[in-house]
Amino acid sequence: MVKVAFGLSFSRWLLLLYVNINIIHCLFYLPMLKVRADFAKKQRNRLNCVASWINWLVSGI
Repeated sequence: MVKVAFGLSFSRWLLLLYVNINIIHCLFYLPMLKVRADFAKKQRNRLNCVASWINWLVSGI
C-alpha cells in the first residue's frame, strides 16, 4: 500500500515538475527565440567557415 501511494505521489510530483518546466520554458523560451535565432545564425556561419576551411585543407592535400 505504501509503495502504491509512493508511486502515485511520485508520478504526480513528476507531472507537476513537467508542467512547471513547460511553463518556465514557455516564459523564458519565447523571448529567447529571437536571441537563439541570431545565435544559431552565427553558429551556422561559424560552421560554414570551419567547413570551408576543412574543404580547403582537404583539397590542398
